[in-house]
Amino acid sequence: GKDIENFKFYIIIDEAQDIIGNDLWLDCLDLLLINGLPYGKWHIFGDFVYQSIYSRNVSESELINNLRKRNPSFISYKLHKNCRNIETSSRLSLSLLAMDSPYKSYLRSQLSILESRYYMYSNDSAQLKKLNEILQNCLKEGFKYSDIVILSKVAESKSLAHQNKVGLNAEVYTLVSNRLRYTSIHKFKGLEAPVIILTDFDEIESDEVQKMMFTGASRSTDSVHFLLHKRIEKT
Repeated sequence: GKDIENFKFYIIIDEAQDIIGNDLWLDCLDLLLINGLPYGKWHIFGDFVYQSIYSRNVSESELINNLRKRNPSFISYKLHKNCRNIETSSRLSLSLLAMDSPYKSYLRSQLSILESRYYMYSNDSAQLKKLNEILQNCLKEGFKYSDIVILSKVAESKSLAHQNKVGLNAEVYTLVSNRLRYTSIHKFKGLEAPVIILTDFDEIESDEVQKMMFTGASRSTDSVHFLLHKRIEKT
């Protein structure tokens, strides 16, 4: 009906780096939009450098050029203000990854309620102990379990939180819950939570893992806590 036609008249897409590298997805958008991608009205947003975790080994220019094949004349802008993360939390993740900052300024420069930190572990038992310590620190600072999301580098079913979900009293992430939740970084992409805890990182050298870690850390609106294997200290 009329509502569907209005939707098709103008499309806004976020996390576009996960879409525009795939010609089949672009075909779908072309069919959805009145006048298609060449002449239709659309706005597309994405981080084509640091958060392209689904488009492996594809550069920013390659992603943009794939879209330009459909519409050679679109105008692009670079956004340099970080509007989600507290500055100190963001700078910690950039420092750990030895990355140049993509931001020129931060909207949120105030101190976080709980300081972002990284913790080293030697095995899963030690990692679980550190995780529980972080959870207790969060609760002491006034956060509720529903404010905290545990994100894993590995698949949800293989994550530390999943293997210990009974003891943690945690559940797989859903949008509405008053419990502690967990999932993978891939599944949580585009979402946010006050406190993010990143688990199961046994290396941070590869380009793929660096993008995953940056993506996961960028989900926090207050603080982010990194659980890193001790072998990372040697790299």
